[in-house]
Amino acid sequence: MQEIGKLFRKLRTDRHLTLKQVADKQNSLSFISSFENGQSQISFNRLIYLLDKINVSVEEFLYLRGKDTFIPLSIAYSDHNSVFLTSTFMHQLGRFSNQLFNSKDHTKAERIQERTQLITIINSLEKTDQVGWNHYIIILYQIQLAELNWEIDHTSSLSVLNRTREKLCRPLVSYLYNIENWSTFEVILFGFSQPAMPIQTVHQLQSIAIKRTAQSDGFPILQTMRFNLLFSLFATYINARKLQWASDVLALIKQLIAEREDSSYAIEYHFYQGWYEFIKFNGTAGENKMNEAITILDLLNEPQTKAGFKAALHIIKQNQAMPEKWHLFIL
Repeated sequence: MQEIGKLFRKLRTDRHLTLKQVADKQNSLSFISSFENGQSQISFNRLIYLLDKINVSVEEFLYLRGKDTFIPLSIAYSDHNSVFLTSTFMHQLGRFSNQLFNSKDHTKAERIQERTQLITIINSLEKTDQVGWNHYIIILYQIQLAELNWEIDHTSSLSVLNRTREKLCRPLVSYLYNIENWSTFEVILFGFSQPAMPIQTVHQLQSIAIKRTAQSDGFPILQTMRFNLLFSLFATYINARKLQWASDVLALIKQLIAEREDSSYAIEYHFYQGWYEFIKFNGTAGENKMNEAITILDLLNEPQTKAGFKAALHIIKQNQAMPEKWHLFIL
């Protein structure tokens, strides 16, 4: 993470502004020089003031501060843009996301190696300062480790794995119930952990998530996350054959698209409509809608999203035929 004084100096000099031009009665030339060299601390209000003097927004400054170090969080194929925030917890969540998605379709030997890596990561996190988010990210890794152990060893039934995941999730559930106003951290935490929760708990937390993110509704990244969360919840409900809940989520997505006059999620919505119909009517409807969405993505030259939809369609067909064996979770 780039030091804020060093970054400020680069932005100032990039704009061909001298220390003398930026300095004033509130911030002396010597103070700014000391700040840029990392020799003085600065308050947030004072930093905002100085950024205004060099024509840089706080949001841009925070982005630049972390972009070379922090890992952007890409959430499956339903997301148009990576979610990027310059907080340390986002770096760790991005790392977890990469670890999770890179674990797909590995051989048994690769999975054993991955298990060793997960244990190393968990041990490392447990040794760090116990900031508020650290404990919950450790739990996400522990859930992933439990799933990996089950896939490698197969020494217990799926019901035993589910009980283990639900037990690990309890502190996360308690935390989410008790936070009055959810921020991006809570939304992402819920999205990652909800496939391991009891389905009734997921449904209860859904309404809490929508209600408790209302305060930050105008924050663009949170709006993106809310769409992603709803798509994720739909997948969880359809896997559990909670068709009414899945239908309710589709209605919420449609409402959000209309309220924001935002058609960017319309293709995903069309695909998910087809997914719902395909499961509800035992494969006799809905496939055309999913293929239409894939065709549109092809016309728009979006190969990555198209590939994700095609892979999803394959799993959806398997899930329809063997729901106890094939699941598709969207994170």
